[in-house]
Amino acid sequence: MSDEPMHRGDEEMDTPRRSRRRQHRNTSWDGMTLGLLAALCMSALTQPAAAQTSMPAAPPNAPQYLPKAWQSALTAPGPAGSGIIGVAPTIGANEQDLDAQGLNGTYQPGGAVATSSNAFFQSLGTNGRSCATCHQPAEALSVSLVNIQARYLLTGGKDPIFAPVDGANCPNQVPAANTSPSYLGKLLGRGHSMASAHSLVLTRGVFRIFLPVPANAEYTISVVSDPTTCNTDPAYNQVLDPATGTPTQMISVYRRPRISTNLKYVTTTIADVNPFVIPPNDPITGVPLAIDPYTGIPESGNIMWDGREPTLQSQAIDATLSHAQATAAPTAAQVAQMVAFENGIYSAQSYTFGAGSLTALGGLGGPVDLSTNAPGQLLSLAPAPHVAPYSAWSTITGNGYPSAQQESIYRGQQIFNTRTFTISGVAGLNNIAAIGNPTVNTCGVCHNQINIGNDAFPAAQHDIGVSGSFQAFGGVAPAKDLPIFQITCNAGASSVYAGTVLMVNDPGLALITGKCADIGRTTVPQLRGLASRAPYFHDGSAATLRDVVNFYNQRFSIGLSAQDTTDLVNFLNAL
Repeated sequence: MSDEPMHRGDEEMDTPRRSRRRQHRNTSWDGMTLGLLAALCMSALTQPAAAQTSMPAAPPNAPQYLPKAWQSALTAPGPAGSGIIGVAPTIGANEQDLDAQGLNGTYQPGGAVATSSNAFFQSLGTNGRSCATCHQPAEALSVSLVNIQARYLLTGGKDPIFAPVDGANCPNQVPAANTSPSYLGKLLGRGHSMASAHSLVLTRGVFRIFLPVPANAEYTISVVSDPTTCNTDPAYNQVLDPATGTPTQMISVYRRPRISTNLKYVTTTIADVNPFVIPPNDPITGVPLAIDPYTGIPESGNIMWDGREPTLQSQAIDATLSHAQATAAPTAAQVAQMVAFENGIYSAQSYTFGAGSLTALGGLGGPVDLSTNAPGQLLSLAPAPHVAPYSAWSTITGNGYPSAQQESIYRGQQIFNTRTFTISGVAGLNNIAAIGNPTVNTCGVCHNQINIGNDAFPAAQHDIGVSGSFQAFGGVAPAKDLPIFQITCNAGASSVYAGTVLMVNDPGLALITGKCADIGRTTVPQLRGLASRAPYFHDGSAATLRDVVNFYNQRFSIGLSAQDTTDLVNFLNAL
């Protein structure tokens, strides 16, 4: 599931480190063609278990956030029925799927996977979801807004991706007739319109992420506006301790599913590969990283938008419990199968309508070459630009197809890797002593993993100003269609650059660590497979990659010309 409904890819113990989150899992359609849309099949959905009054026991070693989030999930009603897009019987070893810009490539070095026998594609909870519900193989294992909207039209909002627990703005907004009684409390929806109940997932492609305010939080959160009602409805803005009745404040935020592909670049960092150059510590606090019990290397802190899940295994368990509303954790064998699938698949754009094949004339687009890149590699430790699959196109010139587009992609690559600008006020980056505030650098200072574009440092959550907390530095105001929170830091605590009282749509990492300095910080995402998974940013606020480039151009006063912007967009679409 993900952050990001069920999967790994929007928590850690009570340390200054980050935890990691998991993402949604669902039945997937294997592509965006009308022929596959025609494979729509309607099926009855198993109803949730009979209403209960007590919580099941949390799994051993669960992240701190999980017990309360799971309790809140089981208080949400289930769907009343399901119309599911039929999943392909096999995810091939090397597939090409149509997207808005051309073809997205999927590569599995270990060979094809049969979906019927793989836990990633199986419903393990009570609401019909699988991992693939929100992590579609054809869309770099995320899910595009076009995909979501088509599934809504084809099923009348009955596909499991629209489950009330987090596919709706709030479970209470779904009409009662479209819900089934919740496992805890036997609650039903109370809304009047399926379309309005699902407006955020249908316009932004975001899902509700519900998390408890940490017990050690050095701030208080008040709700300034709540168009979704989940932050003001007592059924969902708190959970009561089953033993004492003591309430814990729950915060609902809205995030895109991160991709669950190319994951070795997320779980392995430069601190694992070169610990004598970059020690395995949090780069800001210096706190040593915990050891991943499954791999034996330090945990990356980069799973989920807020880094709340320590391992992919933990994410698989926690997403199944919260986003699939399971009443028991998946088995060890099921978890291992989910993680093996995620670790064995690579995704990248392989063809664009303007440039043709991205492997032509020495180009290194597509997922096959991507899979050969080693994780934890930075420019300073490798003799290559950060993200440069199209260096062989440096001598291409011409006005016709495909040379003009290939030339533009190469120019965009050069802008990405060499155009410097002043970066300031970014919590999680500029307050790293070795970087400083301000710093003059390129896009690669954050998107520094060689040829992948995520951040190869551990605990890589940055606040670039998307969530509303950094208007003074060129960031945007809080969005009015999302909840707006006032976060007030306690005496002696402060955010890094925005003072002690902040207005935000999403507290980010601070909702896991309880630290004011972490307000608004989110994980630096991968840049591969971008064309297949719009919209962008954690809140879905950028509908297109041009919107992304325009945001950065304004936020950091880069000074891009119209041609520069087009070239950079073409390059990003070719990743």
